[in-house]
This record gives sequence, structure tokens and C-alpha cells, in this order.
Amino acid sequence: MVKKWFGIAIVLLWGIFPVMVQAQAYTRDTGYAEALRRIEEARQTGATELGLRWLNLANLPPEIGELTQLETLDLYFNDLTTLPPEIGQLLALKTLDLESNELTTLPPEIGQLVALETLNLSRNPLTSLPPEIGQLSQLNELNLCCNDLTSLPPEIGQLSQLKELDLCCNDLTSLPPEIGQLIQLEAIYLHSNELIALPPEIGQWSQLHLLSITHNQLATIPPEISQLTLLEELDFNNNRLTSLPYEIVNMNRVIELSLGMNEFTSLPSQIVEMTQLQELSLSDNDLTSLPPEIGQLAQLQKLRLTGNDLTSLPTEIGQLTQLQLLGLRNNDLTVLPAEIGQLTQLQLLELSNNDLTVLPAEIGQLTQLQSLGLRNNDLTVLPAEIGQLIQLQGLHLGDNQLTSLPPEIGQLSQLQQLYFHNNPIMSLPTGMSELDIYADIQPANYKFTALTYRIRGIPRTLIYAVVAVAGGILVLWDYQRLRRRRATKPKSKR
Repeated sequence: MVKKWFGIAIVLLWGIFPVMVQAQAYTRDTGYAEALRRIEEARQTGATELGLRWLNLANLPPEIGELTQLETLDLYFNDLTTLPPEIGQLLALKTLDLESNELTTLPPEIGQLVALETLNLSRNPLTSLPPEIGQLSQLNELNLCCNDLTSLPPEIGQLSQLKELDLCCNDLTSLPPEIGQLIQLEAIYLHSNELIALPPEIGQWSQLHLLSITHNQLATIPPEISQLTLLEELDFNNNRLTSLPYEIVNMNRVIELSLGMNEFTSLPSQIVEMTQLQELSLSDNDLTSLPPEIGQLAQLQKLRLTGNDLTSLPTEIGQLTQLQLLGLRNNDLTVLPAEIGQLTQLQLLELSNNDLTVLPAEIGQLTQLQSLGLRNNDLTVLPAEIGQLIQLQGLHLGDNQLTSLPPEIGQLSQLQQLYFHNNPIMSLPTGMSELDIYADIQPANYKFTALTYRIRGIPRTLIYAVVAVAGGILVLWDYQRLRRRRATKPKSKR
């Protein structure tokens, strides 16, 4: 039976495939004819704009060269593998959009487009650029995102008017020194390449406001980066950095510093001198401790330290009185300092996937806290002071060793979500019956049966919960049958 249906499928495909090929050829032929028609119309009317997108063009008619008055040419989403030499005759062209084609090379005549201001070559399979690219002296914006470039020609430095350069998602391993000559550059996108270093000449980009350099292979940063005095954000996420140049402390405008997913084993000493910082991310590194000097970052509002090897926090953490977000998920913390209670502006505290066995009573001083994540720790009890978190909206307690909840939890009048599945809880405080919450509270004990509470005024049994929505169907799973006793807690950091 299977062989029969397989044979039928082969026959159908054998008959359909030629039709598909003919249809594609017909579409391309039709598209080419339509392109010729539009070119002729533009020639006769003296149009300065021409749209040829979505025509399935494999070739651009050479007649395009007759439109010497053209200022904008849109060739988005075709199948062009090359451009005709006649493209160089469009001396008035200011905008050329070639995004989403199949270009592997550019003709040298591209350099004759001396009036060009915007050139979009993104999403093509270009592996190199012709040296003539440097002749586009009026170019303001060059988009080369999502190609297959492995290097740039030195002539790139001749684009003296360039303000925005997008090189993201290529295969660049280095940048030519001449790139430093782009002194008008305001934004450069270099993320998702294979860069192992930056040339010191980047210090000449005195007008730069945006530098995107994430997802590369950088092991060092040149000291000259400190000359980019207009930058307010430095994002070096997902590289191979182990240190920072000392000169970075001179970048007084930087208020956001992202160093996640690198190879830092300790907090770079320069960071604590950047007292203007408002956001600092060091997630997914190999930090084992924080220095007491972390307390000098008095303006810090967001601190992300998820996915490290921290076992404790310094008492000076309490000096970060402006902190609103503190991310410590996926570490090895066994205890929190009492000074955590001094972070009175904190709104989000994430402590899931650690080794905490107890919380300090001072946790109750975090009266602005809205979300508290404690999932997957070793907590056996919660302090009564948790009832003082009057702004708390989300409390995540799943996968711990809690046998009960304090009655004070009923004081959390703003609570909207409460999760404490996989805990050996045998009873709940009566105060919970008045809370207007969604509770995901499946028991870990097989003997726990038929205990009901009123949540949002609706009685419900605690041994089931909605756990999946698949194919538009709401599925109810019986957790009593699915529940497994808690084993060694997983702890993935990467």
C-alpha cells in the first residue's frame, strides 16, 4: 500500500514539476516584459522614480541606462544575480534599493553613480565589493547587512560623507584600517560577524552615536574606543572578552554597558569607576564574586548578573539605592545579605535557580517590589515579613521544599500571580481565600487530595491546572498523574 501511494506521488510530481518550471519561466518572462514597459514609460514621461520590485527579474534590461534623469530605482525582492554595465549611466541616481536579490558581484560601473546617497544591498550573497565602491563620494547610507562578505576593500575609507554603515550578519573577521577615515560616521552595525579585533583607527569616528558589535569573536577592545565620546551605550554581548581597556573610564556619557556572554571571571576594575552607569549587564560570564567597590555605582538602576557562579553578594550591594532591577538567576547563591533590604526602589528581583535555603527578614523592606522570582531553590520556609511586600504582583515559589506558606501572604493585596508547584505543601493559610489571583499550585505530594480554595471567587481543586494550548485547543492535564517527586534540580547556565 505504501509503495502504491509512493508510486502515485512520483507520477504526480513528474507531471507537476515541468508545469511549475514553465510557470516560473512564464512569471519571469512576464516580469521582464513588465520591466521593459515601465522603463519605456519612465523614458517617455521623464519620471525620476522607478519601481521594479517583486517582478521575479533574473536580469535587469540594459535599457535601464536610458533613464539618465532617474533619481530613485527600486529593485527590491527580485532574482538578480548581476547588474548590467548600463547601470553606470544613471548619473542622477540618488537612491538604489537592491535588497533581497541574488547578487554575487557588482559591476565596476557601480562607481559611476557619483550622485548616489543611499545604497541598499542587504540580503544578497555578495562575497566581496569592487574597489570602485569608493568612488561613491556622496553616499550617506550603505546597507550591506546579511551578505557573505569576508573582507572590505580599503577603498571603503573614501566614502567621506558616509553617516550610516550596516555590515551586520556577514563573515567579516577584520576591518581595514582605512575604515577609520569615515569621520562623518554616526552609526555602524557590526553585530553577528566573526571579528576577532577592531582596528585602533576606530577612534577617529568622533561623530559616532551608535556602535553595534555584539555576536563576534572579540578578545580585546582597543584603548582608542575611549575617543568615541558621544556614545551613550556600549554593547559587547556575546564575544570572548576577558578584560577591558582602562581608558574606557573616560567615556563619561556611557550610561549602559552590556558585557553578557563573554569570559569575564571577575568584575573589571574600570567598571566601578564609571559612576554614571545606569544599566550594567554581566550575565552569562564566569564571575564567582563581586568586589565591595560595586557599591560605588550609585546611579545604577538595572544590574543583570544571571548565569554566573556567584555564591554570595557583598554587603555593599545595599548601597545601590537607585536599583530597580536585580537579576541573579542561575547562580550558586546560598544566602542573601541583610543589606538587600536597603534596595527600597527595587521592582524586580530574580533569584530563581540558586541554592537559597532561607530569606533574610529584611526582604520585607522592599516595599516597591512587583515581581519576586524564587523558583528552584532549597527554601523550606518563608519569613513572615514577605507579607510587607504590598506592591508585589508576581511571586514564583515553584520547585522548593516549602511545607507551608506564612499567613502573612494573605496581606499581598496586589498579588496577581502565585506559583508554588512542586512543593510538599499539605495546607494553605486561610488568608489566601481572599486573594484575587491566578494560582498555579499543583502539589508534589500524591496524598494531597480534594483541597479547594476560592480564587477569584471560583472554587477549584488544586490537583489540576491548565498547562498547554496546542492547535487552538485548551488542554487540561491531570497533575496528579504527571507529578514526579523532585529530584536533583536542573541548572543550565548557558
